[in-house]
Amino acid sequence: MKSKYRKSLSIIMILVILVSHSIIPVSASSDYYESTYNGYSYICRSEFYPNGCVFSHMDYAGTNKIRVEIEYSYYDYLLNCSCQENAISPLKMSTTCTGASFNEYQIGLWSNNVYTISPNMVYSVGLN
Repeated sequence: MKSKYRKSLSIIMILVILVSHSIIPVSASSDYYESTYNGYSYICRSEFYPNGCVFSHMDYAGTNKIRVEIEYSYYDYLLNCSCQENAISPLKMSTTCTGASFNEYQIGLWSNNVYTISPNMVYSVGLN
């Protein structure tokens, strides 16, 4: 009797897990990159959530100024068209970030993230 109960419970748990993944789809992509420039380490982090936002962050241990730029596209259901925009962080030392969010009538399509340690682009990544 106990083994039949456990087997039934196991099957129910597996079904619940499978159904929950099909009901609540989560779509996101991210990227993480570490390297050095002029002997100092830097970190680049990008995130793209089609139903939420696009975000880029950079840390640099050197003395050069840094900048993050995001070119992104989204579909706007109210305007019934695809739109393309840019988000550019201020030129700063040490750490900087930028991002943009989508409202409930928009869905993100892709993003291109470019990381610059003045005056050179050091890393870029595309997410979708």
